[in-house]
Amino acid sequence: MPFDRFHLERWFSPETFGSKADWYDYTIEVFEGVEFAALGPYPSRGEYEACYCFEDADGAYQMPTAGMVETVIWAYAYQRLIADLERKKALKDREEKKKKADDDFVFDLVKDAEPAFQGLTTVSVGGKKDE
Repeated sequence: MPFDRFHLERWFSPETFGSKADWYDYTIEVFEGVEFAALGPYPSRGEYEACYCFEDADGAYQMPTAGMVETVIWAYAYQRLIADLERKKALKDREEKKKKADDDFVFDLVKDAEPAFQGLTTVSVGGKKDE
């Protein structure tokens, strides 16, 4: 990201990054036998992360207006809302598939427990009559 631009940043709470132990479990790397946290120390006080760089269509410097900032903030909020809705839909779909699989399993058990040929002792097979 160019440094001579206006950047919009968003603050993330420490809980966003998981526990301190998880942070180091996920970010520890080994270089020449030495372990180090590849993303630095755990952000115990939260952290700001860049989410948008204001520039024109050619990539040149652009002074942001209040409307531009509001639009970017609205777009990120909307994106998060859509992601939440998609996640909820995926969870609902997964639960519906699980319920259908359970229902199918029970149906198969009941079907297998029925006697063959609906309990009839003889079964007729249709065929041509002698002429």
